[in-house]
Amino acid sequence: MSKPSASAWTAWLRRRRARPASSTTAGAPPAAPILSPGQSDPYLDLRREWNERFGANIQQAHQWRAIAITCGLLALLAVSTVVYLGARNKIVPYIVEVDKDGAVAAINRADRSLPVDSEVIQEDLVRFVGDWRTITQDVQAKRSAILRIYAMLASDSPARAKLNEHFRDNNPIVAASAHSVDVAVTRVARLSTRAWQIEWQEVTRDRRRGQTESTVRMKVSITVDIQPPATEAALRSNPLGVRITDLNWSQQF
Repeated sequence: MSKPSASAWTAWLRRRRARPASSTTAGAPPAAPILSPGQSDPYLDLRREWNERFGANIQQAHQWRAIAITCGLLALLAVSTVVYLGARNKIVPYIVEVDKDGAVAAINRADRSLPVDSEVIQEDLVRFVGDWRTITQDVQAKRSAILRIYAMLASDSPARAKLNEHFRDNNPIVAASAHSVDVAVTRVARLSTRAWQIEWQEVTRDRRRGQTESTVRMKVSITVDIQPPATEAALRSNPLGVRITDLNWSQQF
């Protein structure tokens, strides 16, 4: 093959230079258009149009979602309040005291515990001493007395522990087969708001012959507390809630 001549190369270069230069190269981004004064940018116009159409819809969707969540929380709060109010007891019982002529003497709410009068506490303590120290041949009566005793003892108290030990060493049911004990309270004194002292006389008699075996004088110091009954069983056994928390007894000489 023959090589091209110099004149051929010269003609090829001239034709090459005569070609118009491309405004863009392959893969290069187009140059930004030159805007004349007063002409708006079409890119910004499209951006503004997008924000006005779809941006407003997105913002409204967020607002409605927040409103829906708020309404749901308010509805839940309203339902919870209705259930709470409906579960509460709206009936308030009252105790109306009337005199002999039928006139209203006092009105008190039955769902609130009233202060227990000292005379009532004294009566309960006198009965407690009688149930505790009396020994009778009637087994059923003594068992009922023991139930009344423990109804007045505070749970997990020194008084309960001391009487448990006393009844283990001095079983009244077994002792009733040999003798009986009669109790007569002689004195009741209130030492403080919670402390009482009770004195009594015990007469022990032989069961077979009926003769008096001994007569002794006793005294006990009792500490009480008022605990309103929380159950129906406690209300029946100890309606006033007088609870003995501690006691110490001894013989008088």
